[in-house]
Amino acid sequence: MTRLAALLCLALAIATPAGAGPVAGATDFLLRGQLADGGFAEAGAEPDVSLTA
Repeated sequence: MTRLAALLCLALAIATPAGAGPVAGATDFLLRGQLADGGFAEAGAEPDVSLTA
């Protein structure tokens, strides 16, 4: 279910216009970081310190 939610958020971030403001940019940044390391706990990986600090 968590992966489904992440994919839904990713789809929303992609569909959001580039000039939509800081919230859309922050969401995109966090999703890229999570997807780059396999989605944190779902893949058995440790959270990225730069995203959780």
